[in-house]
Amino acid sequence: MTLLQSGITKSLAEDYTIDQSLRFNNPDGAYLTRTPTSDGNRKTWTFSAWVKLGKMGTIWSLFSAGADGGGPRTNLTIHADGNLEHTFNPSGSDNLDWRTSAHYRDPSAWYHVVIAMDTTQSVATDRQKIYVNGEQITDFEAQETIPEDSEGPVNQNVAQDIANYSAAHGSCATF
Repeated sequence: MTLLQSGITKSLAEDYTIDQSLRFNNPDGAYLTRTPTSDGNRKTWTFSAWVKLGKMGTIWSLFSAGADGGGPRTNLTIHADGNLEHTFNPSGSDNLDWRTSAHYRDPSAWYHVVIAMDTTQSVATDRQKIYVNGEQITDFEAQETIPEDSEGPVNQNVAQDIANYSAAHGSCATF
């Protein structure tokens, strides 16, 4: 595991880069992608990333999995207003949205974002947990029930992308 260096030894006013981080800039069209060679556990998975937003006022994609236009799909985005939203679509036709009431809009801050999925849980609110900076989010504008034992596209033999969205701006450091 790579730990992020926070620039503690440097002056806060000084510009610095964080080792092992990547910057995604919309005009460049750069993103990361991986397609597993075979299916794995599609009911239980975790996504974790350190994120620093760039240009605000647009949708910023953190993570997505699945094919556009059909089949299971999941997206983790920060919207133009700063809400964090996880859209889970296990069937390919019905989006199940979890959208935070909190707004994340500080372009100078690093946010640690975690999505923990476990659709085998019998309690509906335990099937998905979202954390920002170590605190579990419990206040949502939208919080649709994810069916027990749903299988999504994460760990499926389909594309799994970081920052693959036409309006992506900012920096994302992952480990």
